[in-house]
Order: sequence, then C-alpha cells, then structure tokens
Amino acid sequence: MMARTHSVSSVAGWLGGCWLAGKVGAPVDPGTVALGAGAVTYTSMLPDVDHHSSTISRSPWTMPLRWLFVAARAVVWVFSRRAAREWFAHRRITHSLAFAAVAGAAVYPLGQALAQWVPAAAHLGLFVAAGSLGHTLGDCLTNSGCPLLAPLSWRRFRVPLFSTDSGAEAWVVVPLFSVAAAWLGWQLLTAAV
Repeated sequence: MMARTHSVSSVAGWLGGCWLAGKVGAPVDPGTVALGAGAVTYTSMLPDVDHHSSTISRSPWTMPLRWLFVAARAVVWVFSRRAAREWFAHRRITHSLAFAAVAGAAVYPLGQALAQWVPAAAHLGLFVAAGSLGHTLGDCLTNSGCPLLAPLSWRRFRVPLFSTDSGAEAWVVVPLFSVAAAWLGWQLLTAAV
C-alpha cells in the first residue's frame, strides 16, 4: 500500500473501533477519538521506516527513527548477516504484531507524561499500536502480505485483493476506505452531540 492508503485505511479502522466500542456500551470520549484519529493517521506509516524511500523515512520529524532502525540493523549485522537480512528487510519485523506492540509500549510513558496537559494523550501508546497495526493489516490485503507473527514465524499472511500502487488501490481501495472513514466519523460526531 502507498502512504495515502495506509493513512485512510488506518483512520477508518480507528474510527470503526471507536464506533464499535460505543455500540457495546463503552463509548470513547470525543477528545480521544479526535486525537487518536490524527495520531493513527500519522503513525500508520511507522512500519515503513524499514524502506529508505518511504514517506516516514524522508520526514524530518521522524528521521531519528530511520537512523535508529539503520543502527539496529548494523548491530545485528555484526553478529549475523543472515539475521540482519531476515529481520530488517522491507515488510519483515516492522510489519508484525510484535512491532505494533513494542512501538505502542515504547511511547506509553510519553503519553502518560503528556496526559497532565492533554488527558487523551494518556492513550498515545494505543494510538501508535493501532496505527502500526492498521498499516500491517492493510499490507496483508496486498499480493505481498506480511509476517504477522514475526519473529515467531516469518510466514506471510495475505488476502491478495490488489497490488501496491495499482489502479485498484488508487481508484477502489482509497475511495472505499475514505467513504467508510467519513461515515464512521459522522456516526461518532452525531452520537457525541
């Protein structure tokens, strides 16, 4: 998937989760929905830190993440070139459930610190994990798939509905997720009023 598709599909997933929470009797407050939507949209590109020309690797705000990724790969390379290739290639460890969990846990303390000024920031770890997970699940819809259970298993999970950067992605997938996100956002907005 391309960055635009990751963003719109992940925010649709976030809004869908918030809508579903309201339907089962655990409504999410509007501030958390809004802050979460913004954070999930941005962090949905985080797993592509493993690709040198991805949007998030070229952003000045996230360049340190790219450097950290390259440094980790270099350290592993010293001990095992094979492991460095297996773990740090595109759509490998960063496209797994484990990465989403670790990324969310890594920013959880920051969210707790920020919560004294912005209460919804207490959920920052959840936002980052949801954005990363949305990205990974979205890539599972492409022909390439993702190793969801890495590092336990490198088997790729895929439901090959379209190819990355194809006409189907641009003209079918993006509009469908956009309509879904708009509808879910409207449902949440009208429920909050």
